[in-house]
Amino acid sequence: MAAVHYESYTEARAHLKDLLDAAGQGRVATVRRSTEYAAVVDAGLLRHALTLLVPVQGRGGRRGRRHVRRGRRRGDRGAPVAPGEALPVDLVFMLINRVGLTEDQVAELDRAQGIARLQQFWTEGR
Repeated sequence: MAAVHYESYTEARAHLKDLLDAAGQGRVATVRRSTEYAAVVDAGLLRHALTLLVPVQGRGGRRGRRHVRRGRRRGDRGAPVAPGEALPVDLVFMLINRVGLTEDQVAELDRAQGIARLQQFWTEGR
């Protein structure tokens, strides 16, 4: 599963369909703007990841949680499902921005290898 990266917004606009297709398939999709990187993530995949990571808060109580679950049951609304072996977005971000791996190197890792590489960075500093 190859990563998609464009060095400028102009280049990304010229290949917008490829960029959105990659994001929709759960692949790493990034655009560079001067010294910053922007990640393009499918909204359905992002919503799913956030419901797993962020606890439901507020006055909704059980009703609020039911609302989140109901949103997941409505179907994918055309958004593709990420493959089971896809790396979590946070892991990809840390591997690229903290560890210093390239997107192609990250794309070759499975979940266990990505976690092991991040643990190596934390324990050995490399």
